[in-house]
Amino acid sequence: MLKLNKIYVIGILFYISHLVISSANDIITKYLGQNLGVNQVVFFRFMFACITLLPFMLRDLNSFKTNRIFVHAIRGLLLYGGIGLWVLGLRYVQVSTAVVINFTIPIFILLLASIFLKEKIGMHRWLATFFAFLGIIVVNDPTSSGFNMYGLVLLLASVMFASLDVINKFFVVKETMLGMLFYSSVFTTLFSAYPASQEWVSPTTKDLILFFILGGGANVLLFFLLKSFENIDVSSIAPVRYFELIISSIFAYVIFGDIPDNATIFGAMIIIPSTLFVVMYDARKRRNSAK
Repeated sequence: MLKLNKIYVIGILFYISHLVISSANDIITKYLGQNLGVNQVVFFRFMFACITLLPFMLRDLNSFKTNRIFVHAIRGLLLYGGIGLWVLGLRYVQVSTAVVINFTIPIFILLLASIFLKEKIGMHRWLATFFAFLGIIVVNDPTSSGFNMYGLVLLLASVMFASLDVINKFFVVKETMLGMLFYSSVFTTLFSAYPASQEWVSPTTKDLILFFILGGGANVLLFFLLKSFENIDVSSIAPVRYFELIISSIFAYVIFGDIPDNATIFGAMIIIPSTLFVVMYDARKRRNSAK
């Protein structure tokens, strides 16, 4: 029992570390997006992600091998669109609000899988989906005079991230993790290169250092995520996922002085239980089917 508890704690610590880096990346992205163009932020982020991955790729040359270059290009295009919209949305929306909207990704994965993969959705999950979208409406508060349309931009980014997750799950099952990371970064860099050149603003030394941290951090957070999955299953991690809202809110308050508004808090109280139900339900369904 002690050994199992130790494994569980290690898995949770890896996952919390992943959340801390993810929240820090959002803060850095918001900061850089205030002074540089959206495409520049995307370009530098993924260029440095490629650079920080290269030493590991060169240690294992088999990581460069792939028979799915077209699929990687599609993944890169979705990642370019998703991150681009995310950077744009973060420029005008509080980080805590963006994080809450990002919690809806499991709902969009569910809907996309039902449309393109013909997966059946039971009444319970349809009900959870309904409440999640009700939470989205509350967060964006469209009836308010201060309605921020950039919340919808972040919502579209979440749809693209969900599409990427569906592709990762069902179409790139035989690729190495290093290869998946590297090629998605390469294609995202390529897709953003020309648009970035059209809005070019010379980055400062400080900007480049932050971009290096951002690119390397994107790889490290995925490493921590995978290490957490090695120790405990997804359903055990799911409740901890929402701890990111607390971490990001603290970071945003310290750096930008942002305090989550009532719409974000009330929306989170609806979205979090809804998406948590979907994740836990799917995990239980997979366990039952594996028996």
